[in-house]
Amino acid sequence: DSGQRVEIQVYRLVSVGHFNGTRRCSCEAGFIQLVDGRDPVPGRGYTQLCGNNERYAPPV
Repeated sequence: DSGQRVEIQVYRLVSVGHFNGTRRCSCEAGFIQLVDGRDPVPGRGYTQLCGNNERYAPPV
């Protein structure tokens, strides 16, 4: 429903792709990406989370 708020906090990624280590700051072989819209399409304009046993403090 429009006007509803959803809050998601990620504390840890066990194994989702890996960071490619370049200046482009992108993930390879998988990532988590939260996007807007009813029919979302992943894109570079949104933050990507990836890594193996990554812990986030504070959560993202």
